[in-house]
Formats: sequence, structure tokens, C-alpha cells
Amino acid sequence: MEWGWDTDKNILDDLFLPFLGKKIGILGHDNGGKSVLFQLIQSQTIEPSPGSTDKPEQRKTLKINFEYKCVQKSILIKVIIDTPGDKARPYTRKEVFQRQDYIIYLLRSDLVLARNHNIAFTEEMNRARLSVKNCLKQDFSNFQEWAKDDFLFKSKKQLIIVGNHFAQSADQNIVIPVSDERATEDFFVPNFLDESIKEDYSREFKTIISEIIGTKLLYDVRFVVGSLAANNLGNQLVLSIFHELI
Repeated sequence: MEWGWDTDKNILDDLFLPFLGKKIGILGHDNGGKSVLFQLIQSQTIEPSPGSTDKPEQRKTLKINFEYKCVQKSILIKVIIDTPGDKARPYTRKEVFQRQDYIIYLLRSDLVLARNHNIAFTEEMNRARLSVKNCLKQDFSNFQEWAKDDFLFKSKKQLIIVGNHFAQSADQNIVIPVSDERATEDFFVPNFLDESIKEDYSREFKTIISEIIGTKLLYDVRFVVGSLAANNLGNQLVLSIFHELI
């Protein structure tokens, strides 16, 4: 798949060049948006989520074209893997964690921060929120152990925690894609295109996630927040992820 980028407006010079030939894995809890992000990176379009992923998906090569100062450039990302979120598949998750150069860990920030202002938190949503927190804590406990087995870990791998604020309806269904206006006005998704809003949200997200993980990690972890509810917000999130991974 090819993805054209308006570099002058969206990203810095040669943003994607460090990822030439690299391998990227996407991990996280069930229904957190991993497959939506996976499809977005491929096609630059947000499509309705197919639900939980039954088995890992991957693309051997992803070609990204972009332009900087009237010069056409392109890179090839070697592999992008989208894994099932189910904790019952630890070996798949361990393999992805250890064999990829970059790990994107995606989770529902709206659940973690209890930010679904248009609906009341039910017992079901509270259970989902607790499940996300438990999954996060268990995964990062595993990451600590797996990192000890990876001799070159500190020199070759980077990990980024991505908070995805989904649009959720009053009947608790995830609604995607929606327009940017509907996302912010009808579903109370923060306008992450506003840097001050994004910074405040990111600060709160990082604080709570650090408290949940509750241990000093053996590796550097970075944080990005955004939304996969709408195309513009989703595109901005992808750009932020790649920019932060450099």
C-alpha cells in the first residue's frame, strides 16, 4: 500500500527515514483499536472495526511515499504486525515483543481516564475499564521479564504507549468512523488537533498509566495520545506516533 504525505504541513524533514527496513509490532488489549490503526497505516482511511482479531495479521512490506520541499521520497517498512489482544495468547505476544524493532502499545484512554462524558459509566463499562488496567499491568510485567532475555534490547527496541480515545454511543457501541465535528461535539472526543488540549490530556494519561504499571521499567517508554474515531484525528495520531518513535 502507498500513503502520500503532505510533509510541509504535517511532519518534519525525513520523518520516516529512520524506519527504513524496520519491523513494527502493535500490541494492546482487546477492542482497543489495534486493527483500526493497522488498517489506517496501510490505507490512510479509518474503517469500521472488525472486532477482536483472531490471529496475527502482517504485511511484509509497507511503502510510504512522501514529499519534502518538492522532492519525492519513499521508504519501506519491513513488517507491521497486528496481534490479538486476548491475554490467552502470551507466546504470540512475546514473539512480537522480542522480534520487532518498534512496539506500539495501544489502549483505550477514554476508559482509563473515564472520559466518556456523553454516557454514564455502567457496571459493564467499569468491568471493561478494570480489564484494560489489568491487561496493561500484566503486559508490562511480562515485558520486564522478556526484556531480560533480550540481550540487545536497550540498543535496538523502542516502545510507545498510545492512548486512543474512541467515540462511544449511549448504547456503549464504538462508532467509527465519524466526522471530526461529530467526534468532538456528539461524542466528546477531545480536539487533539489543539496542542494545549492534547498536552493536558497527555499529562493526565501519562500520570495514570505510570501509576498502573507501578514499577520502574527497564527501557524507555514514550507516550502519545489521540483518537481513531475520525480520519483527520487518526492521521494526526499516526504522524505523532512515528514522530515520537524517532
